[in-house]
Amino acid sequence: ERGVETIVGLGGGSALDAARCVSLMLGRAETVAELRAQIEAESTIERTVDLVQVPTTAGTGAEVTPWASVWSPSGSKSSVDHPTGFADRAYIDPRLTDSMPPRLTAAVGLDALTHAMESLWGRRGDAIAHQLASRAIQLIDENLEPAITAPTKENRNAMTLGALLAGMALSKTRSAIAHALSYQLTGEHHLEHGLAVGLIALAVLRLPSNEAPPERDRVIAASGCEDASGLAQTIERAFKAIEVSPSLTALGIPSASTDGIIQTA
Repeated sequence: ERGVETIVGLGGGSALDAARCVSLMLGRAETVAELRAQIEAESTIERTVDLVQVPTTAGTGAEVTPWASVWSPSGSKSSVDHPTGFADRAYIDPRLTDSMPPRLTAAVGLDALTHAMESLWGRRGDAIAHQLASRAIQLIDENLEPAITAPTKENRNAMTLGALLAGMALSKTRSAIAHALSYQLTGEHHLEHGLAVGLIALAVLRLPSNEAPPERDRVIAASGCEDASGLAQTIERAFKAIEVSPSLTALGIPSASTDGIIQTA
């Protein structure tokens, strides 16, 4: 009705995902459920407006991925996932992240770190994704804790670049075990997405070698640590910096929930 030509997403991952959904819905769907039904029916989907994404967190990488996470009122997660979901342009300015408080910095930083880790140990990786993810792990490993506790311009720049590279890698590989096991932690128990995936990634890093994904060695090599415990300590320090214990029990999630978490995954 207003003749809109451009949708701009400005904010964190949820804002960027909302902009993506609106850009795909305009002229074709009244609800997200209707849009998802069209995608599942393999209808021809073409955007009639430009999509510009401007992230203010470092972060979800949503400015360079083609899908949107959508949560129902009951806490179940689904995706709007279509190649036309990629933005036409993305503008990344680390200064937009300067006002992030410590807990948000930790949550989105752990999300970005997990994106990079899953791009390396997931099944869909390739040489380009591995290069992007490896550099992202280096940047985040070195800068996450100081970005939470006493951020400098250099920390914010590095975390923004790390999140961007991790998002680019994830757009090629998609997510893996840490995300799959995190959804009920967020949907039912309301734990921030980044803390949820960070918690599961930490568990994977703590697995003995004979139980871990064999590709985990790529993650360790990228971090420059001697073994998985080195990168695990990075995640532990991030939780400690916001005075949160990285365990289900400490986060108020009863042990009886584990079956449901697995079924949801």
